[in-house]
Amino acid sequence: MVVNRRISVSTAPPVSRTASTQPAVRVPEISMPSVPNVHSQPDEPKKKRRRKATKPKKKIVTFPRLLQVLFALFVVSVYASVVCRSDFSQSLLLCRSLDLYRRQIVDPYILPPVASVIQHAEPYVSTLKPYAISTAKFTRTHITPHISAFIDSSLFYYHAEVAPRLQWLIVDRVRNGVMKPLYFDALHPTFERHTRPFYNDYLAPGASKVAAYAQATFVRVLPHAQHFLLNARKNAARVYEVVRLHMLDLHQRIRPHVIVFLDQAHTYALALAQKAGDSRRQFIDPHVRKILDKVTEKHDPSSDDSSTDSSAHPLVGSLSDVPPLDI
Repeated sequence: MVVNRRISVSTAPPVSRTASTQPAVRVPEISMPSVPNVHSQPDEPKKKRRRKATKPKKKIVTFPRLLQVLFALFVVSVYASVVCRSDFSQSLLLCRSLDLYRRQIVDPYILPPVASVIQHAEPYVSTLKPYAISTAKFTRTHITPHISAFIDSSLFYYHAEVAPRLQWLIVDRVRNGVMKPLYFDALHPTFERHTRPFYNDYLAPGASKVAAYAQATFVRVLPHAQHFLLNARKNAARVYEVVRLHMLDLHQRIRPHVIVFLDQAHTYALALAQKAGDSRRQFIDPHVRKILDKVTEKHDPSSDDSSTDSSAHPLVGSLSDVPPLDI
């Protein structure tokens, strides 16, 4: 049996941890020239330019555009009111669309809130109506005459005193006394002396040539313009005849509906007037009678309690005898 002998390994001498006093030998580094690699990509990839998301410009609705939209809506409304009233079968697409809009949007979502608002506001409106009527009457009888008188007196004073003085100051003193002499005596001669030679040497020949060319062009274009105007007149007359027939037809179709609408409006107006008269008799006449009772009591304070009856007061009795006014 063979046994391998162990070889003793000598340990390294202890190294001092203090800095060595001998300088360390430094080997200079040799820098190799770098060869650019054409096929290699750069270390830092170029940042892709991100396009800024442009915000859509807000379209500004101009006044002519608004007029066009309103006119288009008016035309469509008139056409729908004329055609769809007699189109019970809803054969037209416009009538079907309007009926669908009425059944699915107007009837369930628009009319109930409006009706509820009117129903809730009716007691407040009826309560405030007498005060509004009295305020309007007071304004018409006490405030409007004073405002009209003030405006009339102001206009009279302006035409009598202010306007002549302004005429004298602006026209006579400033324009005729200062501006005209300054212009015609100082500015105009200097301007003519410096600009007339330039006009005569440079502008006058060109202006004469332009005038001659314009005259020749006018003579050459005049027959064509006359022929164009004649054709336009004939076409306009033809279009007018066609449009006139359509307008007469439209008038005949609209007239019955307009008559029915006016009759209904007259009926509603009479009903409204009747309701206004009933409201006046219900809310205003009792207050007037109370005021008259108080006035008669002040004029006759020695009367007994039994004399407060309406028969004892001739003014109140005459008011009770007068029939209520119908508005």
